[in-house]
Amino acid sequence: MVGGSFKFILRDRPNEDGTHTVRLRYAYNQKDYKRNTNVRVKPREFYPKGTLSKANWIRPSNSNYAIHNATLKAIFESALKAYNKLLELEIEPTVENVKNALKGSLDALEPEEVQEGCYLEYFQNAIELMRQEPQHRRTAMNYEAIYNKFKEFVGKDRLPFSQLTPKLIRDYELWELQRNGRTTVSKSLQRMNKIFKDAAKEELPGTEKNPFRNIKLSFESREKEKLELEDFYKLGELELDPGKKEYHVRNLFMFLFYAHGMRIGDALTLKGQDIRESNGIYTIYYKMEKTNNRVEVEIPFPALSFIGEYLQSKKYNKFLFPFLNNSLDFSDHCFRSRQIEAKTAYINKVLKQLAKKAGLIKGYNDAGEPEFKNLSCHVARHSFADLARRKGIDLYVISKALRHSSVKITEQYLSSFDAKAVNSINHIYEDGPKKA
Repeated sequence: MVGGSFKFILRDRPNEDGTHTVRLRYAYNQKDYKRNTNVRVKPREFYPKGTLSKANWIRPSNSNYAIHNATLKAIFESALKAYNKLLELEIEPTVENVKNALKGSLDALEPEEVQEGCYLEYFQNAIELMRQEPQHRRTAMNYEAIYNKFKEFVGKDRLPFSQLTPKLIRDYELWELQRNGRTTVSKSLQRMNKIFKDAAKEELPGTEKNPFRNIKLSFESREKEKLELEDFYKLGELELDPGKKEYHVRNLFMFLFYAHGMRIGDALTLKGQDIRESNGIYTIYYKMEKTNNRVEVEIPFPALSFIGEYLQSKKYNKFLFPFLNNSLDFSDHCFRSRQIEAKTAYINKVLKQLAKKAGLIKGYNDAGEPEFKNLSCHVARHSFADLARRKGIDLYVISKALRHSSVKITEQYLSSFDAKAVNSINHIYEDGPKKA
C-alpha cells in the first residue's frame, strides 16, 4: 500500500478581489481530494514549495503572512493527525476515507487555532526576516536567544496571541530572573513587546490589547564608567613593550577616544584603504558595522602619537590594528561578528589590567584597598561624550559625532552622567543660612 500525500495549492479560479483561495490537496493512488481553507492570497504571495517544518507557504510580501502560515500549519498538522489515525486503525487511506476523516478533524479545529495567529510563529518569522539583511544578522541572533528562552518556558510550539496574557509574561519574567539579571530580563521583555507591537500594526486577530502595557519594561540604568582627561594622560604615559599586545590595546583604546568614541567593531575592521592623508591631515572613511552608514572622521593631532606607526606601515587591504587575522575571510557577517566579539572580550580583559598599571583608582573598599576603574572599549565612547558635554559642545553635534540616529538617544546616553553634573553646583549653598 503506497502512502498518500498532502500539499497546499491555489485554486485556479480567482475570487472577486483578485485573490485565490489556498486549498489542501490530498493525492492517493492517482486520485485526489481538494479542500478549501479560509486563506486567500494573490498568486505571487504563494510559495508552492512551502514545508510544514518552515510553515512558509505565504511569502512575507503578504502583510498577514504570519497568521496565514500559522493557520495553514494548524490545518496541515490536523490533516496529518487524521491520516495517521487511519493508518493506526489499519484503514486504507483512500481519497474517500481521508475526505471523511478530514471533515471531522478539520471541522473540529477550535476557531482560535484556525483564525488567530501564533505569537511564537510570528516571532520566528520576524527573526528570519532579520537574517535576510546582513547588517541585522547580529540582531537576529539576539532575538533568537530570547525566542528560545521564551519557547522553553511556554513548553509548546503554538501560542495564540490571545494566550500571551499579562500573567504569562509576569510568570516568564520571574522564571528568567532566576537565570539572568534585571537588565537582561528587561531587554528580553522590551524585544518581546516590539514583536507583539509589530504584529498589532498588521492588525492580526488577538493583538487588539497589548499584554505588555502594564509590565515594567524599563530598568535602572547603571552609572556609565568614564575617564577624566587625567586618566587618559596616565594611560598614554605608560611605558609598554611594543612587542606585547597590551601596547597595541592601549594605543587602540586611545584611538577610540580621539576618533569621537568610535565603536570597537568599526576600529578593528579599519583597513589601510579607509584612511587618506592630505597636507598632514589624516581622515578616516568607513562604513559602520551597526547601521551600515558611511562615516568620515578627521583624526586629531594628539592621536597621531598612538597610531602613527600603524599609519606609516598601513597596507591598502590589510587591517590597521594587529588584532584580526588578515588571512581569514570576513565576508560572512556572522563570522565577522563572532571574531569581533572574541577580540573585544580579550581587549577588555587587557584594559582592566592596564587600569591597574596606570593607577586609575575609582575608590577604596572597606579594607582601605584601592578599587580600579572598570575599563572596557565602550568607556572611551562614554568618556568622549561626557567630555564633549562638559566642554559645552552642542547636543546635536555630540549626537552626530557619536553617530546616533536621533538626539533623544544621545540624551539617554548622557543621562547617567547628569546626577554628578547637578551635584557639582552644590557649592552655591556654601554661604547659605545655618541652624543657630
